[in-house]
Order: sequence, then structure tokens, then C-alpha cells
Amino acid sequence: MVTNIIAIIAVLVTVSGAAWYKTLKEVRQEAGNFPQASFRFVTPPIEISNTLASEPNAIYASDQKPGNTVSVSVLAAESAGFIAIHESKDEKPGKIIGTSHLLQKGKSPNVVIILLREAKEGERLFAIFHLDDGDDKFDVKNDKPAADKDGNFIMMAFKILRGAEEESSIDAKTSPGLSL
Repeated sequence: MVTNIIAIIAVLVTVSGAAWYKTLKEVRQEAGNFPQASFRFVTPPIEISNTLASEPNAIYASDQKPGNTVSVSVLAAESAGFIAIHESKDEKPGKIIGTSHLLQKGKSPNVVIILLREAKEGERLFAIFHLDDGDDKFDVKNDKPAADKDGNFIMMAFKILRGAEEESSIDAKTSPGLSL
């Protein structure tokens, strides 16, 4: 009886490990297919501090509660631009569902972005920093995503979860809406 239980546990562990490896391999392959540039996800807050200190452009958004707004905790930018919130399409950035107001160069904490639709439980969104083309208005065709020295977009994925922590302070400025 004990031998059977140990054998069942060993089979379950092996099958779970194989499924995890296959999923990881598929995600890595999909990440390589992202048009124009690859992307890098930064999750632990400790790495964020180091990234913000060493990179001229960096962004951090934590997991958030469902609703009609999202908050980007901090953006460090060497040029003026906008934060665009993208839906996830096949685990990559898809349609834009909200943009920030024009953000000046430097650090911008707690940027609130109004969405065109409600962000739903379990959904994955992407916050991407787009450089302003000089007209102070967001235009998806002209305001291209900023990239780091390796060509990776300045972006971060985050999830919409009911149990996400609230932001401690929210900037009073919000998005004026999209001009696509």
C-alpha cells in the first residue's frame, strides 16, 4: 500500500515537472516572436529599485484590483511620453485600452490611468512606455514604445486580482482618454 502511494506521488511529480517545462518552453518561444523587439519582465520590488537606479527608462506596476483604472507605481523616463495599457493577446501586448496624460522626463510616481473598459479578475495587462513625438498627444502610430539599450520595450506585465494590495497614494492626475 505504501509502495503504491509512493509510486503514485512519483508519477504525479514527474508529469507535473514535464508539463511545467513544456509550458516554460512555449512561453520562451512566444516571447521571441514579439514584433520589433523582445521584452523583459521585472517582478520583485528589490529588482525594481536596482533597475530604476541603473536604467534611464524603467516602469513598475504591481498586481491590481478589478476596476476602470490602473495605477503604475513608478515610471523613470529620460524623455517625455505616455504609459499605454495593453490587453494581453496570446500572452503578448495587444489592443490599447487606456493611456496616461503626458508624463515629463524624470520619475513619475503613482500614475493613474483610466481604462476604456473594466479590467477583469484574472486578466493580464501590460504597461508600456511610449515616447512622445513632440505634439504632447498620444498617437499609437507616431508615439513608439521606448526601448532599453538592448532593444527591449520598457514595459511590465501585471495581473488583475481581487486580492491585490491597494496603492498607498494615488496621483490626482488621471488620463484624459485616448486619441488613437
